[in-house]
Amino acid sequence: MRSFAAIPPVNLTTATAVKRGVALFPGPLLRRLHLLPLENEDIFELIKNLPEVGAVRIFEKPELWDTTIGPTQAVTTQGIATIHLTSGPLSMDGAQWHLLKHTLTNDSPNSLGSSLQNELTRQLRLDKDKKYRSFSWKLLRTLKSVFHATKYQGDTAVTIPPFFQNAGRGAERIWGEETANPQPITGH
Repeated sequence: MRSFAAIPPVNLTTATAVKRGVALFPGPLLRRLHLLPLENEDIFELIKNLPEVGAVRIFEKPELWDTTIGPTQAVTTQGIATIHLTSGPLSMDGAQWHLLKHTLTNDSPNSLGSSLQNELTRQLRLDKDKKYRSFSWKLLRTLKSVFHATKYQGDTAVTIPPFFQNAGRGAERIWGEETANPQPITGH
């Protein structure tokens, strides 16, 4: 990983959006920047003492974070998590993986892989059922707000919106408290 000071060859006020010392460069402009190595690459020091020129961080290779939990191997890079299940690799949004790895463990990280595999199999089955409907998150947020819902009832852990405090399917608790009302219900 290398950081560079970027000295743009054009006027910053017309070519970029500058807010709080952060410059957003359009793609063609970024390719025309003159790059010089920074003396100090400490990100916190750069934030505290902004350089006279814009700073662009360039990653030569994508950063990988090992997000393995128990025997379930996973890596997250550029916001996408890849989880290695018995059925093969599964890619999902890194934030969704972070939520699932904390909610599907049921006191044991050893069960995470099988729990996720079961939820994925159930979701694939629901996706094939033409009578089954999952509602948009926008609609569910509205219902949550109007009815002050705290629990989501139905679907699978793979598709449940993370903005509910509790989630379940029938008598099964997926995350949160055992009982919470009111709750939007999805399904047939």
